[in-house]
Amino acid sequence: MKVNLLEKSGDKIVFEITGSTPVFVNTIRRSIVNKVPVMAAEKIDISANSTALYDEMLAHRIGLTPLKFPAGKYKLRENCSCKGKGCANCEVKGIMKKKGTVSVYGEDIKFTDENVSAKNPKELIAKMIDLQEVDVEITARLGTASEHARWQPALVGYKYAPETDISKYCEKCQKELKSVSSAAGKITNPLAVEKFRATVGACSEDASKLDSDKSKLIVTIESVSGLDPKTIVLEALSVFEKELKEFEAELK
Repeated sequence: MKVNLLEKSGDKIVFEITGSTPVFVNTIRRSIVNKVPVMAAEKIDISANSTALYDEMLAHRIGLTPLKFPAGKYKLRENCSCKGKGCANCEVKGIMKKKGTVSVYGEDIKFTDENVSAKNPKELIAKMIDLQEVDVEITARLGTASEHARWQPALVGYKYAPETDISKYCEKCQKELKSVSSAAGKITNPLAVEKFRATVGACSEDASKLDSDKSKLIVTIESVSGLDPKTIVLEALSVFEKELKEFEAELK
């Protein structure tokens, strides 16, 4: 198996896997989506809320706010020494208190751990006018998306790599693709083909007939949580490895 990094920017990573199968890649995808723990608000106590939002809607918006947190510092509640009662090792407290004509953003949630904060500081939660106020206490913990979507770490997709032989395109398209191809007439970055297919209008039908390379798969991972894509992938592989060892032990 060979992995080739195609794109890495902020919350997104794209890589090509050679010598694998959709079954294996889908297993990794499921591990990423369902089993990588991330932090999100679980319990929300509202002492005051005179905004235009119902309490349930306000709690919903806070609960789905992605949170940044130090990877490895917190434990899943079921693995903590407090046995699920809640302590500084498995949960963190926060408050959101505002009053007057202001907009309430993710950055207005202040946690007891300064390393925990809203991933998107300017994510709008509510708007208030004069005399309105909001006073909320938040308890956040690690969880996985198999429990609730608020703990989903990333969006993951995969597909076969496109045909990279430019000789299969029309002459006009070949000229345009020579700048991203090697001397042998092979496109060096398969993402160039994807961008080409999406932007070329007159030759779209010609491009859509190109075959896929079944020996290669392109995987796209976009973080929607406080973890970066690389950390998410490595954590998913760690979880998968642990499950394989547990399965092996059960067979003995």
